[in-house]
Amino acid sequence: MKMKFVLLLGGTVLLVTNLAMASSLPGMSTPGSSFAPLPGLSSCVGDFSNNAGICTFFEEPTDPEQQDFSLGTPNVVTGLGEILDPNGAVSDSLLFYLNADGNVHVLFQSDGFAQTGGVAIAVEDAAGNWFYNVGNIYQGNSPDEVPEPSSLILLGSGILGIAGVVRRRLP
Repeated sequence: MKMKFVLLLGGTVLLVTNLAMASSLPGMSTPGSSFAPLPGLSSCVGDFSNNAGICTFFEEPTDPEQQDFSLGTPNVVTGLGEILDPNGAVSDSLLFYLNADGNVHVLFQSDGFAQTGGVAIAVEDAAGNWFYNVGNIYQGNSPDEVPEPSSLILLGSGILGIAGVVRRRLP
């Protein structure tokens, strides 16, 4: 009896831990909302006033989002750039604007937030990745949507363990 309780408790703890970790992965957000990227995920680094800067945007493929970064200089051209999907439709946009802090910011907008009316600056490949080089480099990456097999196995075994204990307790 003690062993069944220990196994049930262990399976429940593993199941809850797995679900908690899966919901807090970097880049995950609720559908239809924007989020501030976690440090180390999307970033803009380098000296943008001397054409030595690099911005890398990681895009959550299923959720629209907005990511805003200061380029740390007022000496960058402003305007709207469109990123097209392989079919030629606008999928994302980069808005370069002069912020109240005196520096140019770049606002990456994907999916439902993407603006139109700018100049086409890049075309996504079939995987959703794009690249734009004007001295400073801007690039976007869409991670593949692949379920993690070990998490699915852990989730399934936890559910089976709970179902087995409940079934044995019922008369």
